[in-house]
Amino acid sequence: MKHPSLVRRIIGSQILMMSLSWMVLVGWLLHTMTTFEGGDLDRRMKYFAEILAETSSGSADDAALLAQRLRATQKTYVEGVIETLENSESYEPTYQVFNARGALLYRTGLAPQTPLTDRPGISAAKVGGAQWRFARVQSSDGNMTVIVGERESDRWASILPMLRIIGTGQVLILASALLITWWATRRGIEPLKLLAQRISERQAGDAAPIRAPLVYAETLPMVQELNALLARESCRLEAERGFLADAAHELRTPLAAIAAQAHLLMGAGDATERQRLCLSLEAGLDRLSHLLRQLLTIARVDAPGMQFDIVRTDIAVLLRDRLAELSAIARARAIGLSLDCPETLHAMVNPTGFASIIDNLVDNAIRYTPSGGCVCVQLQAQDREIALIVRDNGPGIAPGERDRVFQRFYRIPGSTSQGSGLGLAIVQRIAKAHNASVRFVEGIAGSGLGIMVRLAQAAVADGAR
Repeated sequence: MKHPSLVRRIIGSQILMMSLSWMVLVGWLLHTMTTFEGGDLDRRMKYFAEILAETSSGSADDAALLAQRLRATQKTYVEGVIETLENSESYEPTYQVFNARGALLYRTGLAPQTPLTDRPGISAAKVGGAQWRFARVQSSDGNMTVIVGERESDRWASILPMLRIIGTGQVLILASALLITWWATRRGIEPLKLLAQRISERQAGDAAPIRAPLVYAETLPMVQELNALLARESCRLEAERGFLADAAHELRTPLAAIAAQAHLLMGAGDATERQRLCLSLEAGLDRLSHLLRQLLTIARVDAPGMQFDIVRTDIAVLLRDRLAELSAIARARAIGLSLDCPETLHAMVNPTGFASIIDNLVDNAIRYTPSGGCVCVQLQAQDREIALIVRDNGPGIAPGERDRVFQRFYRIPGSTSQGSGLGLAIVQRIAKAHNASVRFVEGIAGSGLGIMVRLAQAAVADGAR
């Protein structure tokens, strides 16, 4: 696969900018030279008219002398001023000379008998289908009036050679600038090639910071971000190694217990003993199954780039469905399970993720509450926010331990309840994916523990209240 070239991109940008600059320059020259009464072409034409007026002023009574002087002036003007024309001798000025009484004393071949214009100064008109520009001036003594006319096509012809010269010069400048830019760019990206070489020499698993021999201001952010990425990957790999080690440690105990119970079951002598061992084996398998589910859940929510599909969900119905399944565990432990929630309550959540939050919070409350205790679940909607609150009247958690219980596999020292130490870690990670907050609140009647998950305003669906 052929990738875009950074060198071509830089040079292409140079070509674009210099081409735009060239067009702006040419446009400015055209505008300056052709602007009405302010352009060089109008000033040139008026200057010619003034010279003709002063020349003819002293020869008004001698027609032959007047014609001779005007032709000489014309020749000087064409050769001295219209020198930018490729063929200046083919340029034929058009003008008329009138005396103070308005009589026509002289005209060139293309000029009519009548005045070209009666407007003083610079003017424009369309004559014979062509656009003309005129300059009408008087001599300093007021005895002679001269009108000079130029077709627009002739005016453009007089500046195109000059523009061609300017354009050629600009093209040569552009070509030389591109050559210099190409050489400078090739030399300038050498540090990038050297940096790429350093990266390619790294071995798999080497998370040490990249050390370039010479870091430039332009490459410094890249090196810093690469080193930051390596640091993050190092932390992630270390966390995964720790997770695998903790998971192996957590699985070792229930697997050993199951193996021991299976061995005892095979050697049991009477039906009562076999029944007791079967129940113990079933309980061990349940604990192992729960631990595996928790491990899969925490691995899924911790996966890089993990995203939840957020949809409009009736979380009141979802909450009642989950408590219906969890109620069997509560009854087996003689724990009262109550629910306070509206009939319907919609929010933008991931149904599977929110169900996992419910399961872990309620399951934890049931596991850590002594027999005969109570677990109360509430779902509230206030001020465009939704709060899920799970309270119990169990032993609670000491304030010094509350921050640590969100760590994976952390269990409160001295706790005798069966658990994986993953429930609250899962809750926190799924809540974070929903932009929700998790915090501790009071338990039932001032004892035990309560945990609140508050969904942010953006997660509340229209019509939730």
